[in-house]
Amino acid sequence: MHLARRQVPALLLFSLLANLLLLASTVYMLQIYDRVLSSGSIDTLMWLTLAVIAAIAVYGMLEQARRMILGHISQWLDDQLSVPVIERAMEARLAGSSLEAGLKDVADLRGFVAADGMLTFLDAPWTPVFLAFMWLLHPALGLVGIAGAVLLFCGALANDFLTRRKGQEASLGLRRNQAAASQYVDGAETLRSLGMSE
Repeated sequence: MHLARRQVPALLLFSLLANLLLLASTVYMLQIYDRVLSSGSIDTLMWLTLAVIAAIAVYGMLEQARRMILGHISQWLDDQLSVPVIERAMEARLAGSSLEAGLKDVADLRGFVAADGMLTFLDAPWTPVFLAFMWLLHPALGLVGIAGAVLLFCGALANDFLTRRKGQEASLGLRRNQAAASQYVDGAETLRSLGMSE
């Protein structure tokens, strides 16, 4: 638990720095138009290019570090949850019932934490930084950015509203099929003795 808590601040810091470095290419192009084209300075172009290459390299390292941290956190979750879930499943089996999900839910949680969706979740709070940057460039650009963000948000809500019920039904059906398959495998010896395994 202590290790996971120590990694969360680093993850948030790396997310902030990575999102700020995403502005590097935009700033680079602005400087090209503002300084290089007006002055014709090759030295300025060279230093700006080296700076943006360094920024992109650091961004790549931060992204890799974020993925590694999320991988460690997902592994920690798996270590913390797998044993209790197995114990509950065994208790349920001894009591004559069964858990339909169990370890699959743990695997789904681990997959979510380690997947790109978690990175998107971490990047979302920095959207106002980009919108503010666009507004500083020009209010019209800021308004376009805000309108685009609102449209994307509304589209995501609409997609969730339209697909949530079907997704839940599909997930429930999948779990029922998995439970049936598990029961079939558990009763393999009985089925073979009855000649029903062919």
